[in-house]
Amino acid sequence: MAHVFISYNHRDKDVATPLAAQLRLVGVNVWLDDWEIKPGDSVFGKVNEALELADIVVLLWSENAAGSRWVDSEMVAAIDRRHFDGTVRIIPVRLDDTKPPPLLRQLRWLELEAGRVNVIVQKIAGIDSNEDLIKAIQQTIEEAGFDFQYFHGY
Repeated sequence: MAHVFISYNHRDKDVATPLAAQLRLVGVNVWLDDWEIKPGDSVFGKVNEALELADIVVLLWSENAAGSRWVDSEMVAAIDRRHFDGTVRIIPVRLDDTKPPPLLRQLRWLELEAGRVNVIVQKIAGIDSNEDLIKAIQQTIEEAGFDFQYFHGY
């Protein structure tokens, strides 16, 4: 199972949180700072540890992200790994019309259209159809050990 790190500016939390939640629902191992960094933790230490473990860095790009030192640092760390050892995949997601940074322009970008986070989730998770989406959600529910009937559509 891939480890996904979500890089975003906190002003874009309204996209980052549902994205992370939906990715988890389909069985993706997601790291989101608000979920993983507890009071008293070293923010630098936790972010560094998560970036080292990540197979995929999802970069939520916006005007907010373009002006964020944190997003810039996380992006530089991901680009560094991609360039030197190829062990991380970077998936940029544009939230607005902000121009992408030069080192990422050659990557295929995803566009968030009309708040449709579910479309981005399916592309990141490699889920091709609604049927496969429902199966992935059901599998996650079963693996969690919940004891209830299948939900409508399964």
